[in-house]
Amino acid sequence: MDDKNSKKKKLRIIISLTLVLILIGGVLGMVFCNQKASRYTEAEHIERVRQRIQKKYIDGNSMIREYDAPEGKINAFVKATDFEVFPIYDEKDIMKYCLVEFQPYGFLFVKIRDEQLKGFSWLGASTSMYMLSSTAGEPAWTPCTIDENGAPIWEKDNYGEKAKYYRSPFAERGKQYDKKYLVSYQADDTVYLIPAIKTDEKFVNLYSNEEFDFNVSKKQAVSGYIHFINKKHFDL
Repeated sequence: MDDKNSKKKKLRIIISLTLVLILIGGVLGMVFCNQKASRYTEAEHIERVRQRIQKKYIDGNSMIREYDAPEGKINAFVKATDFEVFPIYDEKDIMKYCLVEFQPYGFLFVKIRDEQLKGFSWLGASTSMYMLSSTAGEPAWTPCTIDENGAPIWEKDNYGEKAKYYRSPFAERGKQYDKKYLVSYQADDTVYLIPAIKTDEKFVNLYSNEEFDFNVSKKQAVSGYIHFINKKHFDL
């Protein structure tokens, strides 16, 4: 009788331990497992980004900077009224980003990558498959070209100041519905992302509206710094 009770007790312990291990495995899976970006098509990525932007900026409380606000105005932010999402490719023709063009103005970029381990979110790190560019709050840019000495020549406004544009270079150059690229350009120790389109197999730098060739060492016009900060704040 004692042997029978002992066997039942051991069986209950084994079953309990098995259930605990399954539960722990499930929790760890939810915390640490990550999805690959490659599991989604380009159209699915665009729709997933669209849903997140809708929730954050249209239905939610996130706002865009009020660009025509007087200098020094506090809380100079307004609600976006609408937006469009476009795919953006790298220089190898791989979709790595999205462009979000807001109405009445404003834009931001979204980086697409594999999900990072969820456990790192506890440390404040970005873990989402979609990361907002740090230009989300103030994406003004100024067209420019490079002179023979490698110095930038900035476009001026009517007051002789650097002109500022609050729609993306794609929209301002009339290329909103062209195939879009963000191409990497290294200057010294800094890697810049340049908004570009392609014509006759050559890229056109939309900051300067000039063609450029990766095989030719020439300083490129850069306006602003598109970059992605690995912090949870920039998760989409």
